[in-house]
Amino acid sequence: MGSCIYKPTVIKNGEEVESKLFNDLLSLTGNRESSKQLWALSQISEFTDTLSDLKYDENGEVTIESLDNAIKIKDLIEGKTTLLTEKREVGAIDENNEPIKHDNAESIIDRVINFNKDNTNLVADISKVEDKYVINVNTKNIENENVPNELMFSNSLNNHLRMLMNSLGFDVAVKDKLMHPGIFDPTQGQETANTLKTVIQVVKGELGE
Repeated sequence: MGSCIYKPTVIKNGEEVESKLFNDLLSLTGNRESSKQLWALSQISEFTDTLSDLKYDENGEVTIESLDNAIKIKDLIEGKTTLLTEKREVGAIDENNEPIKHDNAESIIDRVINFNKDNTNLVADISKVEDKYVINVNTKNIENENVPNELMFSNSLNNHLRMLMNSLGFDVAVKDKLMHPGIFDPTQGQETANTLKTVIQVVKGELGE
């Protein structure tokens, strides 16, 4: 008597059908046990909720393409780093996969820039949540591919502005809670430059120049 071959099923329109995702995983990996484990993970919302840009097929399952983009399936099977591991290492999430809130952007900007230099398929960015800063890590796509260069430019511009202000005798320090967004925030160098330009124009006007 032949052994039974396990094939996961899902419910579609009230009927039990074979899982398209599992079959796609099996085709991609060539390994039934790994495919079973990956398919099981895809059914856990606590796992899929941590992934971005997931798409779903006609069976209501994650598509193989979007899952592969999110976790790099072959790298995962070969024991290489995962997206979650990368997020933890850069300081985006803690051991419970909760976002880590940082007091200021200056303390994490260099880490994020270096991360982007070392990872060609991922993009890290910084966003502000209330009065804290969080690191976001996503698979590189057409919408975020320019983020690494924009962060480097903004940080470099901000550093030059701080040096200029120091040379003019101003004691400049990054504040955790900014009265005006962009003032000496390394992620907002262009806005800082525009603010200073406005101030200089006002001063010149008052001096009659």
